[in-house]
Amino acid sequence: MTIDESKKSYPVAIKFFRSMFLMRCPQCSLGDIYPNLFSIKPKDVCDRCDVRYERDSGVFIMPVFLCYFLGAAFAGLFGLFLGMRYGMFQGFTPTLIAATVVFILLVYRPVKGFWIWMLWLFGLVRTDKG
Repeated sequence: MTIDESKKSYPVAIKFFRSMFLMRCPQCSLGDIYPNLFSIKPKDVCDRCDVRYERDSGVFIMPVFLCYFLGAAFAGLFGLFLGMRYGMFQGFTPTLIAATVVFILLVYRPVKGFWIWMLWLFGLVRTDKG
């Protein structure tokens, strides 16, 4: 007897990790949030369960703020590490800026997945029928 994947229910903690790190829909945990690997704009609705991710314009302002905060914290800690380890060398500032930009680019999609999961948890991401 096989279990239909669309009927399988995952615990909330599993849905959190699938939504944040695997970029899966928080409702069904099967549909992809993004259309491809390099897109930063999520799909309008899930392919599997028809959950609408963005109900109001401006709902994705918070992930930008969170990435800004995480980038500033990373820049501070990495700058402190570089300063204590190597001192103030010639390319200190460009190295710090480049590392911070790469960090923000790597963390933006998981932060957006986290935010979509949070919106789903509070009932703001749902199907049009519900």
